[in-house]
Amino acid sequence: MTPPILSRDTVRLLDRLAMEKFGVPGLLLMENAGSGAAALLAERLASGRWRTPVLVLAGTGNNGGDGFVIARHLCNMGHAASVILLGREEQIAPGSDARVNLDAARGTGVPVGVERAFSPALEQAIRGAGCIVDAVFGTGLDRPVEGFLIGVFSAVNRAGAPVLAVDIPSGLHAETGAVLGIAVRAALTATFAAAKPGLVRGRGPELSGEVAVVPISIPRALLARAREDEAAFRSWARRELRA
Repeated sequence: MTPPILSRDTVRLLDRLAMEKFGVPGLLLMENAGSGAAALLAERLASGRWRTPVLVLAGTGNNGGDGFVIARHLCNMGHAASVILLGREEQIAPGSDARVNLDAARGTGVPVGVERAFSPALEQAIRGAGCIVDAVFGTGLDRPVEGFLIGVFSAVNRAGAPVLAVDIPSGLHAETGAVLGIAVRAALTATFAAAKPGLVRGRGPELSGEVAVVPISIPRALLARAREDEAAFRSWARRELRA
């Protein structure tokens, strides 16, 4: 059965309404997203279908923040998990949800490395992973993947380890399912609140693997309104957020 599908713009509005009108903190949304994804991965580790060590490849935005939560939960469950942050750590703003969760991951003993180039050490970490969490780009990516990440994504796809994509495989356009130069190939995608159109369009079905929708505490009434008439919901939501 195809899960409910909502555009990335609709899900962004749902997030904003939950935070600004319903009092649900962004940190809680990120915690629920990461803990839900971690639970999916833990099920696969327990079944023996996937194995450790788990390598979380994290970007500097909120998708990376979800990855930090995943790593923390896996380590607290007793699984060997580590994070490699791809990019400059100073790009993660102090006090942001992603920074809070990066600090929390480190504080609870998650090994965190930082790479700004496709180094031999990074390539070896990818090759040595039992499974990989792709938490690099979220649904907002509209430009081609560039720089050293091209080599990183290529290495992930060559490695043969199963990949859990966080919300959407990095490099896949969230609306069209087009590949933005290069995309990660996932065995499982944990998508938040609702599936995104790009998971079922274009190359989405080929690259997303199994798709599981993870609830993140968006109020039920908001989700129901969005699913009933998405265009009307977006118009209403924008008015509410301007009020």
